[in-house]
Amino acid sequence: MSTPAARVANVINVTEIVDNSPFTPLHWRSFTLCMACLVMDGFDVQVLGYTAPSIVRDWGVPAATLGPVFAAANFGVLLGALAFSGLGLLAAARPRTIEGVSGVMNLVMVPMWVFSGIFFSTERFPAALQPFVQALPLTALNDSLRGVMLEGMGFVSLLPELALLAVWGTVSFLAALKVFRWQ
Repeated sequence: MSTPAARVANVINVTEIVDNSPFTPLHWRSFTLCMACLVMDGFDVQVLGYTAPSIVRDWGVPAATLGPVFAAANFGVLLGALAFSGLGLLAAARPRTIEGVSGVMNLVMVPMWVFSGIFFSTERFPAALQPFVQALPLTALNDSLRGVMLEGMGFVSLLPELALLAVWGTVSFLAALKVFRWQ
């Protein structure tokens, strides 16, 4: 059995390691890749601004209908990011090891991957599972993004999905605040 003094000697100060470590070429490559991802994320919004006039002209769609569609897509992505950030914080709040966090994340993510319409249509699951499937945040995010991108749905028609994402985000953030402890 280890003594408290022996356990303290095995504690790793991550902040000290990060502060005293050199910024290696691997770090620069990682940083550059992350920056490229951010640039491309902004690029898709910019492309919408250039393609919208062509869509209006070629498809005969009124220009006023495109604004809510583009805004709904961005708003849905924002709510999805907040909901999943809250879930990530909640999953990482209590485990004390990386392995523990990994196990909790798998427990959270795998059911969403299987049941949320990523790989299989949600309509294929039995009626008894439908309330569970429809309550998952990834189902709401998928349905809202598909509605905007494939069917041109606006805010009002997506309110149930957006409200579900907002509830998941709020509840998971509040729960993470309640259970998170530094030690």
